[in-house]
Amino acid sequence: FGKYQSGTGIVQAESCILCPEGTYQSLTGSAGCLGCSSGKYQTGLGMANWLDCRDCSTGTYQSGLGMTMILNCLLCEPGKYQTGLGVEDNTRCLACKAGTYQTG
Repeated sequence: FGKYQSGTGIVQAESCILCPEGTYQSLTGSAGCLGCSSGKYQTGLGMANWLDCRDCSTGTYQSGLGMTMILNCLLCEPGKYQTGLGVEDNTRCLACKAGTYQTG
């Protein structure tokens, strides 16, 4: 788990490679790793479960796959907010109500 091997005819378990940051692999016998989904990031090597991918925090969103750091989670623009975890795009950032504001 958490490793892959894309070659053929490999004879040693040590030849299996740890999945890189931003990815995971929960199956044995895999030829590659899966990227963490949108709204998530992951900083470790050799992760074996999608649960190892962390949610972007409230007030942020992230639309890419396989992100490797919290800095990949982008802030909602000024005048908008969002209260959820793991938000996948900026359309979930809501406009502040009339009579209120938010500077970012």
